[in-house]
Amino acid sequence: MLDSMRRGAKSPIAKVLFFLLVASFAVWGIGDIFRGSTANDVAKVGDETIPGAAFEQEFRQTVERLSQQTGGQIDAIRARQEGIDSQVLLGMVQRKVLQLHTQELGLTVSDQRLSDEIVSTPAFSSATGSFSEQTYDELLRRAGLTRAGYETSLRQDLARQQLIDALTAGARSSRKMAEAIFNFRNERRVVEYVVVPPEQAGEIADPAETELRAFYDENLPLFFDPEFRAFTYIRIEPGDLSSEVEIDEATVDATYDFDRSRFETPERRTVQLIPFFDEDAAKAAEAKLAQEGFSFEGLVQDSGFNIDEITQTDITEFQMADALLAKAAFALEQNEVSPATNGQLGWGIMRVTSITPAVEQSAEEAKAAIREELVLEAAKDVLFETIGILDDELAGGATLEEAAEIVNMPVVIVAATDREGNDPNGQERRIIPSDIPGLLSNVFSDEEGVTSELIDTGAGGIYAYRVDTIEEAKPKPYDSAKDDVASIYATNKRSEKLAAFADDMVERAKTGTAFDALAGEIGRTILTTTPAMARNYNSDIFSSSTTSALFALEEGGFHTAPVNFGESYVVARVKEILPPDVNAEAIQVSLFREQLTQSVSRDIADQYVGALQDQYEVKIYPDMLDTILGPLPN
Repeated sequence: MLDSMRRGAKSPIAKVLFFLLVASFAVWGIGDIFRGSTANDVAKVGDETIPGAAFEQEFRQTVERLSQQTGGQIDAIRARQEGIDSQVLLGMVQRKVLQLHTQELGLTVSDQRLSDEIVSTPAFSSATGSFSEQTYDELLRRAGLTRAGYETSLRQDLARQQLIDALTAGARSSRKMAEAIFNFRNERRVVEYVVVPPEQAGEIADPAETELRAFYDENLPLFFDPEFRAFTYIRIEPGDLSSEVEIDEATVDATYDFDRSRFETPERRTVQLIPFFDEDAAKAAEAKLAQEGFSFEGLVQDSGFNIDEITQTDITEFQMADALLAKAAFALEQNEVSPATNGQLGWGIMRVTSITPAVEQSAEEAKAAIREELVLEAAKDVLFETIGILDDELAGGATLEEAAEIVNMPVVIVAATDREGNDPNGQERRIIPSDIPGLLSNVFSDEEGVTSELIDTGAGGIYAYRVDTIEEAKPKPYDSAKDDVASIYATNKRSEKLAAFADDMVERAKTGTAFDALAGEIGRTILTTTPAMARNYNSDIFSSSTTSALFALEEGGFHTAPVNFGESYVVARVKEILPPDVNAEAIQVSLFREQLTQSVSRDIADQYVGALQDQYEVKIYPDMLDTILGPLPN
């Protein structure tokens, strides 16, 4: 189970979460044994359990952090679709295993070591840079933590880190391996090419009726009408119940007095950060910047990045992953470049290109927002009661319509629609809500006449549906599909003729005809990729598969393929192979070697923790995730 949870984290967002969950050590595999769960535990490690409440709290906090870092693009449903719920649970299990193991080994953290760690944490510093008790307590309060709880957790983290540091001390990748992989990844190729237009295929003869009919029969899946379904659904959100809630002025005033700092909009900056893994590389880059005429943009390019990759736009100080670098960045003037700066996760050189000053909301505006929030929170309690009534009614055999009438919910009927939300005439059915993730996919995965369970809308509400009718997908009759058949037939024939023409050009080039002469015969000129293409090159002409094929050729080799967009063909030749200069790019090779070293360390830790599975019986209760977080839309 733990292996499958890990494999589920393939998306970029889930990979970001790996870093957030295990900033100082890697994700390790643990053997898994599955049995039915008891109570609300989500996992058991040895004799200790991981309660569902603890899992839910950590999941919600993780989603909140990701939402802040992505500008609100991540909510609970999106996070679960990316496998983040499984990764949170995996991280909790891993920490528990290491906690038990450090206890067994007798590893402890002294009070002084714990105090030093807290005092040296930049996030707990005042404006003067020294540790602030007030800041410490305020940040813990915002995170919903007590001092005792945080310090117990931190002590356990430090003990685990002692173990990991001891395991990985001395791990180092070889320079030769780093250079070999660096060379492969950073090789560039100059490709010259000619685009063969569709007209070069010439006339496509009209097929005989029997040939067209045969093409229809052989490619019948191309000529299907889609499946259509009609369904009924109900939906309710907390906001729908706000009229049933009253909040008195005293509650609003008390909330404002308690949390007025929340209504201060923090300063925002656009920060460009060039990362370095060691001091030598950062200092060398700083020395380059000091040279007359050498720009920050030049350093970005020399470091192997483009400006977009290193730019964090309109962020607060707390949104930067490295607190030390964040403090330095927010001390810079606009357009000022920092010296080489040591952070928590590595070194960096930064430039600030824009600054938006902090703004404090007026009391009136803040209180209006607080009232809305309090109303919404109270409406959630009303919604909870409503959900209970709906659940009981539906479980007791009531129809959607009957259950909805009891709680005064509207019922929405949707006539025949396809998977894209269009009616049989191809027009969008606007009655289908676009803000309920997975609604149509759920409707098209259920049986006719079945009423669904209550499902989270992703915005704090719930919905349920019933599939009323199903009209199966079926082939269009030949006579009504004839125009489509003729069009697709002609396109296929044209593609076949273009492919043959392109292959013939290659054969003639191999037997001595100049490439530019071949291009001239069809009124075309030779074009060249500028700049030279990398392994991830993708354009309107070159698809990813075409680029991969070109990187598999020797210098002078030819390749033909359809263009990425359109009906033309491309005939391409590898003109020049440009390996990277590892001496000129010594800084980047060193950075890459550090990345490989970290990977080696992760592998060592992975093997070590994997061996612990014989000592600690780990049970995962995946069914409890839906019980605690609610069913996930399909």
